[in-house]
Amino acid sequence: MVDLNNPNTYQRWQDGELTDNEALELLCRQLTSLQDRLEPLQFVEKQLRAWISEVVDREGGRAEVTGFGRLQITGASQTVTYDRRKLDNLVARLAAEGYSDLAQEIASYRKESSRSGGLRILREKLEE
Repeated sequence: MVDLNNPNTYQRWQDGELTDNEALELLCRQLTSLQDRLEPLQFVEKQLRAWISEVVDREGGRAEVTGFGRLQITGASQTVTYDRRKLDNLVARLAAEGYSDLAQEIASYRKESSRSGGLRILREKLEE
């Protein structure tokens, strides 16, 4: 477990006491240890949310708890997505086949946004 009161792995790495590989190995072990401890709590959280949902549903789908906040059951929803590559190919085909106005109009609806990069962890599957 990570003890932020004592010199930790990250600080030891910054101070040059650990190699990159040593630090990564220790930090990943600490992360695994933390995740192992959180897993049972996540199960409890899921169960509590299910129970709360049931009570709120019985209250008509809305409730307020002093000192906690408002609770509401929301309806199921669907989102629609489109395959960007296929739409880009369609726009290119339309333009090539003489439908450049239509292709430009479709292309003008394309919106792009940036997301900052972050750490992605792909865990190994444990043999059981």
